[in-house]
Amino acid sequence: MSLIPFPGADVLVREIDTFDLIIFENFTYRKFGIFPPHLESIKNWVNNGGGFIMIGGDNSFGKGHYQFTAIKDILPVIMDDEGESIENEVFKPQIVDTAFPIFQSTQDNARNVWKDLPELDGYQKLLLHPQGTALIRHPWARRKNENIVILATRQYGKGRTAALATNSTWRWKMLAKETDTHSVFWNNLINYLTGALDEELSLIHI
Repeated sequence: MSLIPFPGADVLVREIDTFDLIIFENFTYRKFGIFPPHLESIKNWVNNGGGFIMIGGDNSFGKGHYQFTAIKDILPVIMDDEGESIENEVFKPQIVDTAFPIFQSTQDNARNVWKDLPELDGYQKLLLHPQGTALIRHPWARRKNENIVILATRQYGKGRTAALATNSTWRWKMLAKETDTHSVFWNNLINYLTGALDEELSLIHI
């Protein structure tokens, strides 16, 4: 699809009901023929049970101008404007609640696995929405007296959304003592957002 114009109208209007999850990874909608009505359709789709996640980067959240669209209504974070800060620093992620469904693991030492996660590299400063649930925080959030979240989720209507302020979870694959930590995290997050942890789904379309 990288060789042809992104089929925004097809995917986000006519075919959106065939998907369980939509992921915007450092994605700018304005360069690919996607307009506010398309993003409004995502909002309505999530309200009816769809799953949505936005992953950080220069084209995400406030820097991607999503604060002016319907996407701002469904995210579990509060976005800034295009001047939104991206901090280029390595930091130790802090899990808020290891009992939350996405941190469940078949490994006997699951709690230690999440406690000993490798450092992440870079993040956007995002504040938790009043209706959002923080799952991972920046370790300096309390020291700076700021509600900085790295991962948050939210129930919106019948659907669920997530915001991941960093695009460096690949470090968990490369540096983690337990090599499947990265896949466990992403499988659990996808299953949670699509409702697959709540009911049996034979196929998930992303």
